[in-house]
Amino acid sequence: MSFPLMPIIAAMISLSTALPQIQYHAAEPHVYSLVSELQDVQPDITIQTEYTYTGSLITPEYTITDGEITLTEGVDFLVQTDKEIINVGEYTLTFTYIGGRSGTVTKTVNVIPMDISETGFHIEINDPLNIYYNNSPARPQLTVKTPDGTELPAENYSVSYSNNNEPGQAWATVTASGNYTGSLTENFIIRPAPSADITVKKTGSDYITLSWSVSPGASGYEIYKKYDGKWNKTAEANADELSKKLSKRRANTEYGFYVLAYKEIDGERYYSPQSETVYAYTNAAKPAKVTLGKTDVDTDKVTIKWKTVKNAVGYRIYRKSGSGWVKAGTAVGKSKSSYTVKGLKEDTAYKFKVRAYSKGENGVTVWGDYCSPISVTTNPADKLYYFKKTTSAYDSSFKKRATINSGSYYSGHYDKKYPDYVVINYMNSNYYVKKNAVSERKNAKILQTGTVGQLGGRIVGRSACGPTAVAILCNWQKSAGWNKDDLIEYSEKHALNDQGSLRGSGGMTAPKMIKLINGYSGGKFSAKNIYGSGSTSSVLKKQIDNKKRAIVVVQYTSYPVTHYASGTHFLVICGYEYIDGSLYFYYADPYYGSGGRSLLRIRSDTLSTSMNMVAIEPRCIIVV
Repeated sequence: MSFPLMPIIAAMISLSTALPQIQYHAAEPHVYSLVSELQDVQPDITIQTEYTYTGSLITPEYTITDGEITLTEGVDFLVQTDKEIINVGEYTLTFTYIGGRSGTVTKTVNVIPMDISETGFHIEINDPLNIYYNNSPARPQLTVKTPDGTELPAENYSVSYSNNNEPGQAWATVTASGNYTGSLTENFIIRPAPSADITVKKTGSDYITLSWSVSPGASGYEIYKKYDGKWNKTAEANADELSKKLSKRRANTEYGFYVLAYKEIDGERYYSPQSETVYAYTNAAKPAKVTLGKTDVDTDKVTIKWKTVKNAVGYRIYRKSGSGWVKAGTAVGKSKSSYTVKGLKEDTAYKFKVRAYSKGENGVTVWGDYCSPISVTTNPADKLYYFKKTTSAYDSSFKKRATINSGSYYSGHYDKKYPDYVVINYMNSNYYVKKNAVSERKNAKILQTGTVGQLGGRIVGRSACGPTAVAILCNWQKSAGWNKDDLIEYSEKHALNDQGSLRGSGGMTAPKMIKLINGYSGGKFSAKNIYGSGSTSSVLKKQIDNKKRAIVVVQYTSYPVTHYASGTHFLVICGYEYIDGSLYFYYADPYYGSGGRSLLRIRSDTLSTSMNMVAIEPRCIIVV
């Protein structure tokens, strides 16, 4: 069947003008209205009424059916919402039918909070390895991350902490709010605070003791040392230990140290930052105990000797003073083996002791043990005695041994034990004489010296003033204990008698006398000729002031005792005295006689003239 085209078109135009007009309100999406309404209808609306917050605009899902017909939005109905569906809350949807249907229906839609505990949210603790106890609850910063890894704004949750008042395991709890619900909990470790005030408390030669301040809540401490460029754990300390003695260290060695506090949880240790580092030297090793040797005694000084000991760099000498001890001096140097204590009083008893010491790189002095004290009595001062009358000389048993003629001079000293006597130096021994027989030459400076005759002993009747003068000098200067007969035989054996046989017609020269002293001593003594080092008088006087005697050679013809025919003679100068402004020297004369002669006196200019007139031998002032 066919229809005329024009009537159909006219009908369509007529129908178009009869449809309701729809307006879209752009300011309110999803809001539509009808210009005119049709009859009320009651289709069946199926709608999802609950949605979970997503942070994005939510478009509700719904279906409207009228019997078997599914209505189409925009053709059969329009939908209006009271506001954008985003945040948590209740929303109203208004459905308005069009297209041959009329009426409105409202439905309610709820947006519920997103549960952060069920949707992949998680807590991230900021810098979790560096959370330390600082005497107040630990509240580390944190962030909450969404399932896609973005950061949840802080206004959507609150944070609370638990078990965070001391080192150990603590928890941070996030409680959601607003568009979110639920909670998350994350644990974190509060580590101990680093120990402060780490110091070296004490050092020894094989140990170092450290101390440090407490780290509150720590389970204990680990101590690390640096040696030879490497760090290693060297010790541990309990929580209540704040110091540690680190033994088995090397002497005089530098070590570095730091301390780690730790909190132990379920067998695992969580550490504080390391403390500051301190460095310390162990002390030097303790020296051994000193063993004393021979002691040399003089009138105003004492020379104490000892054997050097291992680890020593010096030695300290002490003198008894009252009930205590005072420092008498220090011998610096590991090879030092003696020390002379000066400024002592004559004929006085003293006690001394010595100990060695070493020094570490840290400046600490380490002392050895004291040796056993020794008692020393200084010698009486040397004096010169003039015999006013002839008297007897007695030995220590007070048996008469010699007769001393008036007018003689002898060196000697007072003896406290025998106040009525004085001790004189007769030959190589000491003898007692009556005090009332002598007078002291108070202005004389004298050195103890005894004379020895050239003759006597094993060798009789020959000239040997050189070896005899050597015996006098070395026995009184060095306590050598030499016998003049042995010196004569040594001189003959080694051809030191260049004026002929010592048992015949001659003696020896000054150079050969030096060889005799040095050779016979085995190199222990060092004799030399200091003639010409100054004026004769000043050189000899200086020797006496320094407590040293000297051998000189004089010419017989100007010798005070001029009955010798010719030649030269050796004397031992041992003192001096100013008499009426003139300088006199005292000397021991190795005379030909068998007995010990007294000391003799000669004016300095006469002695110098006699020494200068020596022609057949070198001029000499021989000292040891």
